[in-house]
This record gives sequence, C-alpha cells and structure tokens, in this order.
Amino acid sequence: MSTDDDLNARLSAAGERWRAANKTIADVDLGYLEIPAEPVDVPVTPAGAAAPPRRRMRVLIAAGAGVAAAAAATVIAINLNGSSSTPHRVAGGIGANGLVGVDWRLVKVVGVPPTPTAVKVQARLMIDGKGQLTGSDGCNSLGSPVTITADTINLGSVVHTDMACLNPDPVAAAQIARLDKVLNGSLQWSVKGNELTLSQNGTPALVYGAAPAPTTDPKALTAGQWHLVSVAQNGPNGTASTVPPGGTIQFDGKGRFTASDGCNSGSGQATIGTGTLYISGYVTTLMGCTTQADMVAKVLNTNVTWSIKDGQLTLTKAGVGSLSYEPAGPSTPTTGSS
Repeated sequence: MSTDDDLNARLSAAGERWRAANKTIADVDLGYLEIPAEPVDVPVTPAGAAAPPRRRMRVLIAAGAGVAAAAAATVIAINLNGSSSTPHRVAGGIGANGLVGVDWRLVKVVGVPPTPTAVKVQARLMIDGKGQLTGSDGCNSLGSPVTITADTINLGSVVHTDMACLNPDPVAAAQIARLDKVLNGSLQWSVKGNELTLSQNGTPALVYGAAPAPTTDPKALTAGQWHLVSVAQNGPNGTASTVPPGGTIQFDGKGRFTASDGCNSGSGQATIGTGTLYISGYVTTLMGCTTQADMVAKVLNTNVTWSIKDGQLTLTKAGVGSLSYEPAGPSTPTTGSS
C-alpha cells in the first residue's frame, strides 16, 4: 500500500471510530482548535520534482460534552522529515486588557521593609506592540524583549544602563534593588482598572499605575505662560539639549502668541486645534546670542503638533524638531505685537 493510501486509510478509520462513539458530528476550524493525533510522516518532494496535488482535509470530531473541551486543550503534531512543530498562538486581548502601549509608573514595591504605601523613586515601564519592554528603575534605563501570554510576561535578556546613581535614602535604594531583582525571568501580570500588578511565583511584587494620557485640550495650552526647558532635533525622540533660562511662550486664546528663545522675542498668529497649531507671521528681534534661537524659529512655523504630558508642553514640527516647556504659572494673557 502506498504512503498516500495508508494515510487515507488511517484517517478514514479514525473517522469511523469517532462516528461510532458519538452521534453528533461538528466541523471544527483548525485555526482555533487543535486535535491530538499520532505523528504522521509526510513525504517531502525532492528539489526540482513536481509537487503532488494538494488535498483538502476536514477533520470531524464529536461535539459531545467533555470531548470538545478535552480536544481544545491538545495539540496536533505533524512529523515532517523527522521534526515536529507546535503551532504558537499569541494570546488574544492583550491590548484590550490594557497592558500594551500604556505608560506605567511604579506606585508600590512589595517586600521592602518597611513596606511603603508609595515609592520614593520615579520608575516606569512600557511594553510596545512588537514585544519590547522599555523603562527605568528610578536610576538606570532598562530594556528587554518580552513574550506575553494571557497571564504571564516572560522577559528575555534585560539590559540596563550603568549609571552610578547614589541615593542617600536607604528605602529608595532598596526599592531600586528590589525592582531590578523582580524584573527578570517569568512574571505573572494582571490589570485591574488603571493598576498593573506584577507577581513573582504568584506573590505580588510590583504595582504600577497608568500615567494620565497626554492633554490636547486648547484650554490647557492657553492657561498661562510656559518656560522653555529643552530643544530636540528631529522631534521629541531626537537628541535633546537643555537651554539657558529665559525662553518662554504664551498663547492668548484669541489667535495670537508671544515667544522668546531666551534672547530674541517676538509674536505671531496661532490657530489652536486639538493637538494642532497653525502658526503664521512669527516675527522676532534679530540678536544672535543663543544657540537655540534658530531651532525655536524653525519649529514655530506653519503646521505644529502639541501635547501636554506630566505637566510638560511639547511643540513638534515634523522633520525639524521639538520644543519642551514647563508651566510658569497663570499670568495675564497678552496679545503681543508684530
């Protein structure tokens, strides 16, 4: 008997046994249900030879109670050229559960005596949609590839920067050491509301809270004056540099703004949208006394995006750079002059 005939006979016999044992038959989508079977040797076509015609196979299984549940937890193995593979399925609903893409801020470290109600270090983490974890322990930045299932996070090789951040507070130092020890290997995770709990061997170890989403409400932008704190080339993720004090910007909410780069001052028109700005007619004095003056002028031109996160305002000009500001407190809006 040929290999194909033998395979067909075995499949037919298996089907007869199922039908004899169960009266109700159901078709199953093999993309979601994997059925146990003996390994099957599938002949491999030699290079250059014509491939045999593909056959469509449908597996019939009993839909009786208990049988479908047992079948759903098993795997079909196909032995190809002596090797076997198990289909890998990424756990569904991770994004919907609120784990991926959230800026998580550490709010509690469990196991550092005395157990604090709030942490003394600014630590954070984020997992992107490509399976990469980034963050900090309150001193050094860290990163690792991760594999996520419905309830576990498996960290690969965790890489840290190597800054000697001496902290005189013994509790803060203990929290950093504890966090570095926990963020390793396999962890259990759960999200409840805006809180992420990472557990080690079933015991809660780290608790994070979701950071507020960036604000793009025009009222927040026009609430007062902003002080320039850094300038970055190529956008907010580019190379940032701090700037001398004195740079400001203020929007009056009536279509105009005033600004200073720390040396030159000027004003212009600004149409404010939700996260967008259209700037025109920006005219400044021409004293060449700061290195950031050119970047400020380039960013404050035509189409600009903006957002406020953690109290910091970022203005970004695509392909050019970004300006970061901190609030200077409420003040009386001015209309400026051209």
